[in-house]
Amino acid sequence: MRQQKENRKSGSRAGRRAFVLAASLCVLSVLVAGIRQEGKEKQDGSDGSPAAEAGIASVEKTQIDPAGSFVEGNPVEAGIAAAPAGKEKPAKTELTDRPAGGKEPAKTELTDRPVGENELDKLMIPGTSVSAKEQKQRLLLVNKSHPVPEDYEVQMAEVEDGYLAAAQIRGALKRMLADGRKQVTDGGFMIVSAYRSRELQEELLQEEIRKNLWQGMPRRTAEWDALRTVAPAGCSEHETGLAVDIVSENDPELKESQEETAENRWLQENCWKYGFILRYPRDKEEVTGFAYEPWHFRYVGTYDAKRIAHEGVTLEEYLEAMQ
Repeated sequence: MRQQKENRKSGSRAGRRAFVLAASLCVLSVLVAGIRQEGKEKQDGSDGSPAAEAGIASVEKTQIDPAGSFVEGNPVEAGIAAAPAGKEKPAKTELTDRPAGGKEPAKTELTDRPVGENELDKLMIPGTSVSAKEQKQRLLLVNKSHPVPEDYEVQMAEVEDGYLAAAQIRGALKRMLADGRKQVTDGGFMIVSAYRSRELQEELLQEEIRKNLWQGMPRRTAEWDALRTVAPAGCSEHETGLAVDIVSENDPELKESQEETAENRWLQENCWKYGFILRYPRDKEEVTGFAYEPWHFRYVGTYDAKRIAHEGVTLEEYLEAMQ
């Protein structure tokens, strides 16, 4: 009897073990199937469930601040920032314009503040050895509506026959005259005016007015005609030291017939190569405020002289186009 009870207990325990084993196998099969399905869905990119679609919509609505980080409080921020258990966070990818494997370019600070005079000394015009400060002075606009600034200062140097001019134009002027004298042998180049003081400029204007009055012009007409070729004191380029009047030794007078001389033809064709421009060209009186002066040359530097000559414009038109 006792043996039979023990046999029944053993059989019962064996049955329960078999049942547990079968149940475990069933659960394992379900898990395996689930894992396989999950892997397939990951390959497809979505399981198509409402929760997944909501997650995608949330990501599409994610806003990024200018620094490139997620806006604080974004509904998907925590999900993106959190790394899966046991895995490292993926490294952030930095966006850059530099080519792969290239060196990182120097950062340029953009600012709207005005550039100081000391900084202009350091800024260079591209493709030249000219600082922005030098170019600013070379392109100084002086005419009847733009007088010489009260604080204008420039170092002077003798250029030829006792005439003074801005020291920065001395070398270019000497090279231009030397080359011209080599190529135009019948005659000669002669400087008849360079730097003028304000007092001398006023004296020249009054002299021109007196000449017109002597010729019988009414006072107002005499003044108007004088101002066509002689600037008022403070409004002459000669006061900057950047302008020179050059004539032919065969025809030393300041008149339009200068354009017929070999010297003037050579100057008008070649002066830009040395950084000079014909300042008051023909048919531009309405722009410059002065009549045609084939003898008046203004230094602006080779960088800008080339462009002014190529475009066939005046300094006023060139500066306006730069704005």
